[in-house]
Amino acid sequence: MKKYFFCLILIFIAAYPLIAVEVKCFYPSKDWQISVDINGLEPDYSSIENVTLFSGNANGIQVTLLADDANGRNAVQDRERYGLKRANSTGDKESIKLFDVNDFKCIKYKWKKNISNSSFNNTWGYFGFYVKDDIVFNFILTADITEHNEDELISIIKSFKIETTKEIKELNDILSIMEAKFNASEDKENELASRVKKGQEYLQRYPDCQEVLYRLGDYYTRRNQSELGRSYYLKALESAKTKIPLSSQIIWNIQEGLGENCALSNKLVEAMPYFKNAYELAQKRNALHALSMSAYNLACCYAETNDVDNSLKYIAESLKANPNNLNDIINDSSFSKLNQDRRFKKIIAEYKKK
Repeated sequence: MKKYFFCLILIFIAAYPLIAVEVKCFYPSKDWQISVDINGLEPDYSSIENVTLFSGNANGIQVTLLADDANGRNAVQDRERYGLKRANSTGDKESIKLFDVNDFKCIKYKWKKNISNSSFNNTWGYFGFYVKDDIVFNFILTADITEHNEDELISIIKSFKIETTKEIKELNDILSIMEAKFNASEDKENELASRVKKGQEYLQRYPDCQEVLYRLGDYYTRRNQSELGRSYYLKALESAKTKIPLSSQIIWNIQEGLGENCALSNKLVEAMPYFKNAYELAQKRNALHALSMSAYNLACCYAETNDVDNSLKYIAESLKANPNNLNDIINDSSFSKLNQDRRFKKIIAEYKKK
């Protein structure tokens, strides 16, 4: 009886695939919220810069959404200018097909075998172009067509929606309040409490706003309310899976904040993965200041947990990204155990000469 019951469960799961989740992002200059239905998107936060609204892998489908000024061009012209040009250079010409999906002017083609790697021998590219108010949106989808059927790819393009939102304007207003400079005569603690209250009121309207969530995480962490602070950071991190942040810097702030929250609670082993995530994100973005901070904090954690080799590795990385960290490293009590290590002395001596 149990065997049959288990088989019925498997049949039920196979018959009803996972429901796609709404993924949201923003085009701030137009106060637009864009939403797309995608199943299992793992965002690549390092790509969220300039014209890339989001990019990531959704169970084997590589999805990228771009937006830029159209400069008077329409969607058909952009399909000719970019989509067809790329299809002719990287695709099998006999496979190229033009078609429409709602308002998107699309093109699909099979990648040449010498273009796609061995794991994507049946890779197809789907491009979609849509222009609204002189902004062109470009969907780029790539997948192994033996693993994903065409309807699955086209359904992603079909789900594209644009709505006007007040969230970005209200966010800018609340951030200008939360980050305003204090006057010397102000009672800073009372003023801070007032700003936190406004942030919490904003979250009642937009509960998944990472920028306000991580700032509240910072606030409570600095006031030794580590559990409460951590809860805000974790909400921000969870939110970012389906609501793409406005920049990759926000994700770095969240990961670094979580690391600091754990470290200040003396949970150094728990802190390390967060600092490592922040470090790797900064590395991908070539953001040297952020890289130096994450490397510094990793070096402290490794030193405090007696992992000298890794501590020295990240001390060197921190100094390479920002030599101005030298005095902090010399005077930081976390590194006191390294003072007699010849490798530590060598690193310090090298940067003293510079």
